[in-house]
Amino acid sequence: MEDRSLTREDQEFLDSVHEDLEKFLKGDQEMYEFQPMNSYRRRLVHNLVSDFKLKSHSVGEEERFVCVIKTENAAVPKKKSNSYHKVHDYGMQTFWVAPKTRIILRSDGSFGIPLKSDRLASVDERVVERSFRIRNNKIVCQGEEGW
Repeated sequence: MEDRSLTREDQEFLDSVHEDLEKFLKGDQEMYEFQPMNSYRRRLVHNLVSDFKLKSHSVGEEERFVCVIKTENAAVPKKKSNSYHKVHDYGMQTFWVAPKTRIILRSDGSFGIPLKSDRLASVDERVVERSFRIRNNKIVCQGEEGW
């Protein structure tokens, strides 16, 4: 399965968030609040915030936003060229599905049945017999290498 990257708009958004987080780390503030955004964008921010070893949580009722808090271990990560994909590995955790179910592993680490409304790029996609694991950005079935 070919790796698909984020949309250009999402990549530009993450580049902007990366710059904001770098400035935040260099400043004296202990807390930073992003503007309100949809749940998809908040997920992207939370994923990037974890790369900086910062704490984050979503706040608000109708217009939710991400609040970021500095930690002792906070540091600017090396920016990955044109991509913020992480390696997703759920270890020995086994997931079960009905036989011959198509499963998709999304770029944020979530997985499930592919939907027309999927906005995230897929990292891997395949038909699964019964059980599978997520290992190093791959959907692995029992008996296969990496199980």
